[in-house]
Amino acid sequence: MYAQHIAIISLVGISYLCPPVQMNNLICREDLCIIRIDRQATYCEAHEICEQEGRKRGRRLFIPGNDAPKIVALLSDTDTVFTSFNAMLNRTTDRRAGWRVGDPGYANFVTTKKDTTIPWHTREPNADGPTIGLYVGRQLFDDPQNYRNATSVICEASLRPTGGKLERFQTNWPYALDTLFVSSEHPCGCFKSIKANTLIACAKRCKQRTECRSFYFNEKNKECMLSLYVDSLLSMRSSISPGAWVRFGRPDW
Repeated sequence: MYAQHIAIISLVGISYLCPPVQMNNLICREDLCIIRIDRQATYCEAHEICEQEGRKRGRRLFIPGNDAPKIVALLSDTDTVFTSFNAMLNRTTDRRAGWRVGDPGYANFVTTKKDTTIPWHTREPNADGPTIGLYVGRQLFDDPQNYRNATSVICEASLRPTGGKLERFQTNWPYALDTLFVSSEHPCGCFKSIKANTLIACAKRCKQRTECRSFYFNEKNKECMLSLYVDSLLSMRSSISPGAWVRFGRPDW
């Protein structure tokens, strides 16, 4: 049995929002600072681009979720741009419920049934299984993450600190899951697989990666799976691995 909480200690790093001018290709308008990279990318590549561009600038950049509607004015009819709206941890019969975001500081955010806070296009969302939100033109659709690539990547700057001296990882968070695996062959989330001898070693690797949202550990085969950018279930193929998996979420991300 594993403890329900793990506390990991590290040094604190702070990311500051850019000033209300264009700086390092960051464009700021009112309370929003973004950078646009006109490059084709898969879903996980888009997240990685924001992470890498943030490192170059000494800032924390992420794909917009809560502020995604504010970027519509920057889009053309031919743009395809990912948001961080995602439904990869749980789905219900109500397709508007269970949506989360990749915004730092909003790990607890989730939509409830008949939600109207996300400005979906007419008759959207309409997909089952793990899906993500993306703008096609200026309209918000939901699709499996590998259904289409982005034509451009838009990243938002965060004020959220990049770490803390003490941070908890928690089982059964945000709630007890019926299963740790997706029930389809669709790709789900962005994972990094590493070897770790212990649960604590796996937790430390997650702590060291700012964009790690949760981790899964298999003691038998010493496999540590870091769920990056958005919190996701494991793929179906992980279910055939020998040994049992445990999951720890990152509530204070």
